[in-house]
Amino acid sequence: MNLEIINTIPKLVGIDLETTGCSFSDRIVEIALLVYEYGELKETYVQRVNPGIHIPEETTLIHGIKDSDVADKPSFEAISDLVFTRISNAVLFGYNVKFDFNVLSQEMVRAKKSFLDQKKYQLLDPFVIWKKHDPKTLGNAYQVFCNKPLEGAHGALADISATYEVLQSQLTSYDDLPESYAELCNYCYPKDPSWVCSSYHFIFDKNGIIICNFGKNKRTSLEKLVKEQLNFCKWILGKEFPEDVKDLVRKAINGEPLPVQVV
Repeated sequence: MNLEIINTIPKLVGIDLETTGCSFSDRIVEIALLVYEYGELKETYVQRVNPGIHIPEETTLIHGIKDSDVADKPSFEAISDLVFTRISNAVLFGYNVKFDFNVLSQEMVRAKKSFLDQKKYQLLDPFVIWKKHDPKTLGNAYQVFCNKPLEGAHGALADISATYEVLQSQLTSYDDLPESYAELCNYCYPKDPSWVCSSYHFIFDKNGIIICNFGKNKRTSLEKLVKEQLNFCKWILGKEFPEDVKDLVRKAINGEPLPVQVV
């Protein structure tokens, strides 16, 4: 395995977010993107963002960004088209990139843009690669793979730049990794054919029936939920579930055609 795998990727975009908290429903306060074409860095984009809500003090202690730092910055909605253009038709990478991807997806929905369906993206994640070999933090990964301390940790640009260096080093350090970027993306985040949407909340059972896969109604069919647990379905619609999950439930309530498992 070597670095040539990166040079085979037509468009590779690194993404790192600093946010107001640690859940998918939290808001972005800083975003950094690195855009590569066949291994060559074409663009660096970094922007602080006004989240429209208070940044908790405990979060500021982590990334150092406080309300006054973003008071005059654009909202995410104002930069959403620019961000979407950068990530479109790209393989995405980041350290624990699934978190950043889900936060970004929710921000796109708030900005009245398209929900980012994870099934349509390929993700590369040095965190996952390393976790499968030796679980550590980004700072430790940088020290081990790049042999130097990480300066400016928890700044979006510093973190995603370090992540790219770690990814490069991993590709030369581990000889058991897949040989193509598509296979490597699947190695990081395998596509689960049983998932109806982009998350685990609803799955196809062995008979191809859509069933709930979480909470007290786990293993209950979606059809039965709509008939007998309508309040539960409405609860999903009012909470911070992925947009495609809510769309699935909404279609079931309205009697619209539902997805069919592809064998």
